[in-house]
Amino acid sequence: MSKGNLFRWIPLFLSFFIIAAVVFLTYPESKLTSGKAPISKKECVVGEMMECNLHGCKGYRICRSAGWSECIIPMQCKPGDKRRCYVTKCKAGWQTCNECGEWGECVLDEEKA
Repeated sequence: MSKGNLFRWIPLFLSFFIIAAVVFLTYPESKLTSGKAPISKKECVVGEMMECNLHGCKGYRICRSAGWSECIIPMQCKPGDKRRCYVTKCKAGWQTCNECGEWGECVLDEEKA
């Protein structure tokens, strides 16, 4: 490639870098992401946690180096599962796992009938 051909491409490269710089300086990082802008790093301390609510279920967010995580719902069980429970040694019933992954109240066998 001769120097004449090389100089022909310089304006194109310069235009590209100028446009990239304008876009970068005009739009902060959070506007260039997928639309779920994380809270900036300055607004939380890495490892810090805060409560959140997702579809009526209680959860928490964790501060990571890139900002707050999505809402994490701790699941104790699979929604719809059932397990045996006991109120006393003689009174047994069933618990059902709710949509938030938490065990519900113990419903005694005699209350079902």
